[in-house]
Parts: sequence; structure tokens; C-alpha cells
Amino acid sequence: ASDHMCTEQALLHDLCDLKQPVLVNLPNGSQVKVTKHGKFRLTKDLEINHVLHVPNFRFNLLSIRRLCEQFQCSVLFTEAICMLQGHFLKRPLAIGRSVLGLYILDRSSVQDLEPRVQTNQAVGVHAVNNNCTDSPLYGCNVRDR
Repeated sequence: ASDHMCTEQALLHDLCDLKQPVLVNLPNGSQVKVTKHGKFRLTKDLEINHVLHVPNFRFNLLSIRRLCEQFQCSVLFTEAICMLQGHFLKRPLAIGRSVLGLYILDRSSVQDLEPRVQTNQAVGVHAVNNNCTDSPLYGCNVRDR
């Protein structure tokens, strides 16, 4: 995803019209006209800006590039989790877990990780993969549960 996208308007706040509508290409080959964008609250202190409201799309997606731009952070992938790491955070923040090749976000389980990565029952972390060639870098699938 080149932009953050959210199908569920209720997940967005400060929703407003885009200065100019954009056409978004969907994975099924169709295009949809997008006219609104808003903000998505990831945690109490972390808010994602400029999230396109894409009605009738099946998934909510985060753009890794846009996350890195907005927060001046790194996004790291392991076989089990996706995490944000940056100077604005006290500790790395686990934002998604791997399910069938997608990193799924459950906002209720977004958690700070200890400075040394530990394994717990909620999120199994084996090692940080510094060479993310095996990880899909296209985006985290943001799905509230």
C-alpha cells in the first residue's frame, strides 16, 4: 500500500474531504474513487495521519513507508511480529502479528516490548530479522477484532 487505507469509517476521526479526490487501485484490478481521509489512533499516544477512507474495500492497510516518514522510525519484521522502533518510543512497539503471511493488528494487544525482546504467551518472538528480504514489506493489514 502506498497510502494508509481504512474501509471502516468508524475507526477514523477528524475525517475531512481530500483537496482533490484520488483513484485507488485495488488488488482485484478495480479502481475506486476516494474523497475522504482522517486519523487513526493506534495507541493512546500514537496517531496515524492521512488515512484514506476506502469504502467497500475488504481490508484496512498501513503503508510502511508512510509510517516511517511520519514517525521517523524503523519497522522491523520477524516471522512472528511487526514492530515499530524509533526515538519517539521508550521501547519498541509490537503493532502486528503474522497470520498467513499478513501482519494483523489487534489494537487491544499493541504492546511495548522490553528493551531486550522477550517471548511471552501473547506474542512469540524468536529473533529480530535484520535482513527483511523474506518479510512482505507491502503493509500491515489493520483489522480490528
